[in-house]
Amino acid sequence: MTDRTNLISLDNLPNSIFIGINDEFRKKLFDRARYNAGGEWKKLAKIFNMHDSHVIEIKNGFRNRKGIREEALASSHMIRNISKLSEIPYSDIEKNIKYMRGKHHQLIPVKLPVVSSAALARLVAHAMGDGHISKRANQFQYSNTRKELVESVRKDVVKVFGKNLNTGTEVITVTNKVKTMITFSNVIGKLLILCGAPDGKKTEKQYFIPDWILNGSNEIKSAFLQALFDDEGTVCYKHNNIRICFDKKTQIAENLNEFLEHTRKMLIGLGVSPDAVRKMRSRKERDRICLGFGITGQYQIKTFKEKVSFIHMLKKERIVALVSRKFNKQYKKGEIQQIILKEFDNKDVLKSKDLSIRFDRSQITMRKHLNNLQRMGTIERIGSNKKSVWRLNDVRTSLS
Repeated sequence: MTDRTNLISLDNLPNSIFIGINDEFRKKLFDRARYNAGGEWKKLAKIFNMHDSHVIEIKNGFRNRKGIREEALASSHMIRNISKLSEIPYSDIEKNIKYMRGKHHQLIPVKLPVVSSAALARLVAHAMGDGHISKRANQFQYSNTRKELVESVRKDVVKVFGKNLNTGTEVITVTNKVKTMITFSNVIGKLLILCGAPDGKKTEKQYFIPDWILNGSNEIKSAFLQALFDDEGTVCYKHNNIRICFDKKTQIAENLNEFLEHTRKMLIGLGVSPDAVRKMRSRKERDRICLGFGITGQYQIKTFKEKVSFIHMLKKERIVALVSRKFNKQYKKGEIQQIILKEFDNKDVLKSKDLSIRFDRSQITMRKHLNNLQRMGTIERIGSNKKSVWRLNDVRTSLS
C-alpha cells in the first residue's frame, strides 16, 4: 500500500455531512441536474422529496431566515444524486468543495479526497490513546498534560483537514493532574472514524489497526507507533525498558491481544524486536484485564529511538538517557570465575582491586567470586583482609 491511498471521498462521505461548493460550479451542477430532470425546479425537488424553494436556496448557496442570511448547504447524499443527474463525476465536484459541516456546526475547510499520511496515522493513534470521539456527537477531543502533544495534534488536524479550523481549548484537572483539552468539530470526528479511529468507550469496544496503517509505508507505521507510545507508553529507567499496555473488559481480551500483536508486527517490520504480549498488572475489577509488552535491551531501545522515538519531551529525554547509559558487560554464570583462573596463567598472585578494574565490578563483588573459588579449594588467600593477595592451590579443582 502506498503513502497516497484515498481513504475518504465523496463516494463514502457520511450522509450527515453537508457540503459547500464553489458558487459558479454549484450553479452549473444544479442547472444541469434540473435540465436532465425535466427542466423544472419542481421536478428536481420531487426527486428529493423537497420543496422547490429549498432546492433553489441550495443552488444559490444561501437562505434568509428572519432577515438573517445564512449558508444553504446540500447533504453529501444529495450531492451524490445531483452528480448522477447532472452526469458530472465525483472527481470534478471534489475539486470544487469549499468546506463541510455537520448539521449545526462550524464550517470546516476540508478538501477531498482525504489521503493516507503520517499526520493522519498519528491522529488515528491518538484517538486510540488519550483522544476520544464521542459516540453520539462524534466530536473529537484530545487531552494531555504535555502541551507539546496537544500542539502536535492541533497541527496534524490542520495539516490533514485544512487551515482556519476553530478549536475549543480548556484546562481541566483530572486526578490532581492539570491537562489541556482541545475539541474539534464533529466533521473531524466522523472523518477520523472513516479512517479507522474508534468512537465511544474504548475499554468496552473492539477495534483494530486499519489496513492502510498496518500495511502502509514505514513512515506511516512509525508515525502511528510514535503517537501510540506518546500516549500509552512508559520509558522505565529503573528496569531499562519501554513498556506499553492497555486496559479493557475481559470479554474483549482476545481483541486487545490481537491489537497488541499487530503493534508488535509493525515494530518488528521497523527492526525492533519487542517482548511477548503478557498480562502487565493485576486488576482489582474482575471484569477488566491489562495486557501489554516491553522493549528490552539497549540495542532494541536504540533502534526504537532511531525508527520511532517520541514527541513527548520527558519520554524523549529518558530514552536518550537509556541509550547513552553505560552498562557492565554481562557474564554467564561461573564465567567470571573461569576467567579469574586463566589470569593465574600470567601472574602468580592476584589482587581484588586489580580484578575489579579488569571486570568493571566493585571490589566487594570480586571478593565474593574469590571467596567462592576459595571454598571450592581452587585458590587460597595470603595475608590480612586489607592487604591480601590470592594464589592458586597446588591442585586446581575443576569448576565443571
